[in-house]
Amino acid sequence: MHKFVLAAALSLAPASVALAEVSKTDLGLAAKPAFAPGSHGEPFIVQGLVQGCTLIDNAPFCAFYAEGWRWYGSETATNPATLKLLEDLPVNTPIEVKGDIISQGDITIEAAISSMAVISPDAFAPLRDMMQGGWIDATDPQNELQVLGSEEVNFYAGDIVETDVLTFADQCPDGPEGVGPVITKQMMGGDPMDVPCFYIVSLTPDRMELSYVGRGNTLIFNRK
Repeated sequence: MHKFVLAAALSLAPASVALAEVSKTDLGLAAKPAFAPGSHGEPFIVQGLVQGCTLIDNAPFCAFYAEGWRWYGSETATNPATLKLLEDLPVNTPIEVKGDIISQGDITIEAAISSMAVISPDAFAPLRDMMQGGWIDATDPQNELQVLGSEEVNFYAGDIVETDVLTFADQCPDGPEGVGPVITKQMMGGDPMDVPCFYIVSLTPDRMELSYVGRGNTLIFNRK
């Protein structure tokens, strides 16, 4: 059985803020396993973050992130209550998910989700929440970032340049010890081995400073 976990351990105590958004009935239905492990593929247990839902062909496409992977539930094999939970929970709500892996792409996994439960926020939750929203490059106002959940969209002169998956960690995977906290950025559709890492020098509601580990240059953004 695969077990994917975030860099910081997550406890199983409920997150009161997220629980306020949904009913106890919905939480109970989602937490009840819908099938035996291995029924639809390789079993997994993953702790991650709700990304939310978008409409594709008039049907909700709901996703969550864990360890840089974008997970979504197969409509045919997934516990319907877990998809409803992904629709109802706020973005960045921490969850534990159990099920089977159906297929795996570059950074995307299609899964049959058996059960889902809300868990406690990890140590990076305050930084993650503060990073949400729009940012403007302090040296080039045409360069902008928009952060929603675990996704960061880079705009230049109003055009989308790239979309990255953000993952917070104590230190870079191959970086020096003691340099952290950091975020890694995995470009969607890019080389899965190319994952730049940035040390969070400073992050306030109005200003963000990131140092590109290995290069040394500091990127400064102001709140949009």
